[in-house]
Order: sequence, then C-alpha cells, then structure tokens
Amino acid sequence: MVGAPALVLKPRDRWIGRDAADRKAHLDRMVGLARFLIRPGLACRTLASTVLGLCLGRLADDNAARYGVAPLPVETFVGPAHGGISLRATNRIHVGMTAGRGRCSAAGAQVPAKGIRMYPLVRDWRRRLGVAGPAVLLPPQSAWRLAPGEGLDRDHWAQTEFGGAPVGKAALARRLVASARIQATAPMKTVFTAACGDAAAVQGSCRMIDCPDDPALTLEAILAPHRARTPCRMRAQSTVLAIQDGSDLNVATPWACKGLGVIAKARGSAGTLGLHRPTTFAVNTDGVPLGLPRIAFEAPDGQAEKSKPTADKKTQCWLQGWRDITRLTAGLANTRVIAVMDRESDAIDLFCAWRDEGGADLLVRTTHGRGLAEETTLFETMRAARGPTAFAGREARPAQCARRWQTVDLPIPKCRSSELTR
Repeated sequence: MVGAPALVLKPRDRWIGRDAADRKAHLDRMVGLARFLIRPGLACRTLASTVLGLCLGRLADDNAARYGVAPLPVETFVGPAHGGISLRATNRIHVGMTAGRGRCSAAGAQVPAKGIRMYPLVRDWRRRLGVAGPAVLLPPQSAWRLAPGEGLDRDHWAQTEFGGAPVGKAALARRLVASARIQATAPMKTVFTAACGDAAAVQGSCRMIDCPDDPALTLEAILAPHRARTPCRMRAQSTVLAIQDGSDLNVATPWACKGLGVIAKARGSAGTLGLHRPTTFAVNTDGVPLGLPRIAFEAPDGQAEKSKPTADKKTQCWLQGWRDITRLTAGLANTRVIAVMDRESDAIDLFCAWRDEGGADLLVRTTHGRGLAEETTLFETMRAARGPTAFAGREARPAQCARRWQTVDLPIPKCRSSELTR
C-alpha cells in the first residue's frame, strides 16, 4: 500500500539535500510505501523483489493519472525485527534511522526506531526537485561509527572510499576505484605514470578522464562515498577540528588548458594562471585524519576584493565551507565540531551567519582590529586580557608565547548594519 510520505525526516531530507522550505514545496513529489507483506509459509524465490519491481514500475504513471503529480523518490521503513532483505535486493538506499516518534503514537511516546530506505523512480529525480549535487551515500547500518583507520587497509580502502560513487555508469565507478588504487602506489606520480606497463589500466583511466560532458561525473559525485563515511569516523570522537584552507594549483604551463583563473598577479604582469582549491580537512584532537569532506575548485578573476559586491568576495568561500561542514555533521549529537579557519575568513558575514543559523563552532585567526563598544579595539582588549603566559605541561623553550581569552561583542560595520542586523 502506497500513501503519503512522512512530513519531516531529517536523515531523508539531509540525503536529498534540501531545507524546510524546499521540503514543503516538493512533498507532493514523494510517496511512502506503507505496507508490504508476504505471508509466512509462501516460499517463492525472488517473489518479494519481483512484486516490488512491478508495483514501482507503474507507480509514477498511476499516480500522475489519479492525482496529476508523478512522484520521484519513494520512502519506506524497516523495523528492528526485520532485515529488509527484499528492499536491499531492489536497490533501496539506506539513509538513516527515524527518531522513534510514530505518526499515530501519543505525544511524547517513543516507538522503536526504524531504518529509512529510499528508492528513486527516475534517474534525474534530483534535477527535477531542483536540488544540486549528488545524493549522500551512507555506509551500512553496522558502520555508523567508524574508528579512524577502519576500512582503510591497503587492499580495501579505494573500494570503501570511492566504491558506489553516483557517477552515472557502473563502468565509470569501477574505473574510479581502480585509478585511486593505482594512484596510491605512487602518490607523487600521475595515474598514467604509476600505471606504466599496464595497458588496460592506462586505457581505463583515459576513458574516465575522456568523459568531460557526462553530467553525472562531477567532483561532488566522486567524493560522495567518502563524504558519507567521514561523519561515521567523526561520530566516534568527542571533538573534531574541521580545518579549512586553500591552495593554488599553477597550471599556466599547459597551453591547452581552458577555464583557468588568475591565482597570482604581480604589478605590471598579466598574472599567473591556475585554479584555487578550497579544502576542508577533518582531524581529531590528536591530529589523526578523519576525512577530507570538501574539495572545490575556483577560477579567480584577479580583481581586487574591495571592488566586488559581497556575494562575489573570496570570504564567501569560507562561509560556504562552514555551512557545508554544518550540514554534513548535523546528526552528530555527541560530537563537538569546530571549524578552524585562517585570517582570510575574518569577515562579519561569517559571524552573523553563525549567530543566526547556528552550527559548527568557529575558531578564526583574526586579521581586523575591530573597534569595540568600549572605545577600544579588539587587539588592545586581547593584549590586556589576563591568562597564563605559557602552555601548562610543556618544557620551557626559547620562544615566548601567551594565551589570553575574553568574551567581546563584535559590532557590525555601519556600512553593513542594515543588511546584517537581526
């Protein structure tokens, strides 16, 4: 029996990648599989998966004919007493667990949590919903909490971190895993150099790179499995540092490259061509890597930042990185996530977003000595703050350092007060 979907399911909505407004606007494009039962004692091989396939094969057309709307994804639930074998056999995607609040249960009553499984009825369902990027692929239920090195052994890491990437074709996904495995054998070389002597491996990598027009082969799709496993490693930690920084890739020498930006510009020169790569690197408090949840590429235009509107300034990249790590770690109730950023992120837009939206904590290296309400500057206030003059528990050394802390209110610049004041 097919019926209306759940009004709110955080794991489902996070998997789709939409906010509350989008959920309400597109809730009619989803349906829920409410009942599916094969009576005990009826032994017929592949009966359940066959019936499910036949039903869902005509669901979109029947729903459109009856209600005028063709559903895109279908949701269903698996109780704790069932394994969901038939659903797994029909490629249902596990996206998380319910919160234990039933639709028909009394207010405040808890019911057993159920696994949430999704099934897209059409291939381009995300485009039709107006959601950018690939779906988040979650590991099996048994892997919701991973140790830092779990699944990263030499023989299996490429498959666990890149296997099943939604790149459109199964052959492309296999080539991606094979290329990653080859690259790991010689990290300082290109895939082609590392695979020298293996003609099939070189040919497979060339075919993968030679698909630039495939809309599914994107950086986000390639990273989707790794991004899904990274929160599982973070969940096992009490505190996680999400370190954000950027690096420049100088590709000015290859004359055939297109779409490059200006990454450096000296006075009187046309500038050095390349790409800027913002990256988020997740580590625990001991510095052990947990994942690389975000990599992006930008082509800077080389123009002065002061002359650009706020939406086009480089500081927006840091704001996007903070929002991305906040969305990725929204379900980590027992893990404190701290976004660590360099002085380039010292922008009032970031602080106001944290104030208004909440999310990952911020640790920003400041660069602006902002004026405070007490007719002093931020730098002067912090220099006068009291604190220990050395790190406790460390041996003395020639360097002099100080650690100070104080709560201050950062005023919004007058030129931005009408835009950022709540």
